Amino acid sequence: MNNILNNKENSAIQKHIDILQNIISRMSSNSASCKTWSFGLVGAMLALFIESGKVDCLCIAIIPSLLFYIADSYYVSLERDFRTLYTQFVSSINDECIDNKNIFVIQLPSSWKHRIIALITSMFSFSTVIFYMPLIITIIVIQIVI
Repeated sequence: MNNILNNKENSAIQKHIDILQNIISRMSSNSASCKTWSFGLVGAMLALFIESGKVDCLCIAIIPSLLFYIADSYYVSLERDFRTLYTQFVSSINDECIDNKNIFVIQLPSSWKHRIIALITSMFSFSTVIFYMPLIITIIVIQIVI
């Protein structure tokens, strides 16, 4: 039992956990920034097009919405992968099978297949769908009504 406590309190292990937590926090922050920029940019574009009378151009506002949707989904997929790494690392500490070679090695799955599947899965996550679908639908409704 004492060995487990020593491992958990080891400064290298604590620093590795801290690095993973900071990366997860950054991915979450980037995702929130995508939502903020998307809402602001699309709102400004809609206001500009309606004010100038160029209502035929309103559908152009869908382009940045889709681009931010993809970027946001990418950050959500990375955040999920880093959360998995974090969980695996903490589990290895609790199972006492931590190896010195695992400290400060942060490696995500590198296959394109995994990245694409993770991106598509994230595109249908609650945090992205609940924001971007109403935004895109609003742009389409405004285009139809005006």
